[in-house]
Amino acid sequence: MLSILRSNQPIANLVAPLIALLGIGLHVFLSPVIIELNDSHAWLPGSLTWQGYPWVNMVFVLATAMLVNRCFLRHELNRSGNVLAAFFFIFPAMVIPHTFPYSPVFPGAIFFVLGVNETLKIYRQNDGAASYFNAGFLFGVATVICGYFASAELMLIVAVLYTRAANWREIMLPIVGFILPFMIFATLLWLLDMPLNSFWFGLTDPGSADISWTLFVFASLMALLSVTGLLFMLGTFSSSSNKSKNSKAVLLFFSFGILGSAITAYFHSEAVASNLLLIPAAWSLPWLFLERQYRLQGVLFYTLIIGGILSWIWVHFGWLS
Repeated sequence: MLSILRSNQPIANLVAPLIALLGIGLHVFLSPVIIELNDSHAWLPGSLTWQGYPWVNMVFVLATAMLVNRCFLRHELNRSGNVLAAFFFIFPAMVIPHTFPYSPVFPGAIFFVLGVNETLKIYRQNDGAASYFNAGFLFGVATVICGYFASAELMLIVAVLYTRAANWREIMLPIVGFILPFMIFATLLWLLDMPLNSFWFGLTDPGSADISWTLFVFASLMALLSVTGLLFMLGTFSSSSNKSKNSKAVLLFFSFGILGSAITAYFHSEAVASNLLLIPAAWSLPWLFLERQYRLQGVLFYTLIIGGILSWIWVHFGWLS
């Protein structure tokens, strides 16, 4: 399976959709395990108060996974086609319990990844103001959906200053772009005479919020390997082109920004924090498996797979107690 994921074969592109369909199917035929979504800054979901269903998470997860993988394959981040980033986003997302009605992280992540992709396009261009404005606007939309993506705007300014000797337009336009979605959203609420709700409260099944030891071990292993993957990526800097170095550094900025947001979110909602961490994990883990020169790759990969499956079984059936 690992050889398929790190190839550009047509069958590899079916892996993420099949996992999403499996997740939706399991939700339909089994009782969903849902967890409480506490005080999460999510103005758009909070104001619409739409009561969705947990399987809607998987639709957003699939869309985000495809965009994460598309971003990972561009901008000279790696040298070969693969679907590793999509897999390492969608597989852990299926393992962790669902939130209800849905997690605001996943629809927000769609716009966040699009904003990161827009930022990575800028390299040695005479004028990058238009792309930076687009990135700021996309980050603003992501923040309206889920407030914890606000860190992306700060990382965007850091990326601008790191990438080029920016002029005032390239600093101000991303800020204007970031503010614009809030103004549009507030105007629409005013025209529709709808209230602005700052928080999105999910419903809860009190018996399903306990974290099993298998899920904790799986999450710890994911975190450890993600950090190791980042170290592998840093180890490739010396042999990378200038464009590649720039892309990797910018991606690192946004990964640290999301990590900071996840730490902040943890004190309010563990579910939101775990959802946020899926993004930097999906960009970090592939670096452990891109090259075929390490014998432990297969062991690590299948350890993650088995650990995820055991965690899912525990959460849904309470086995292995």
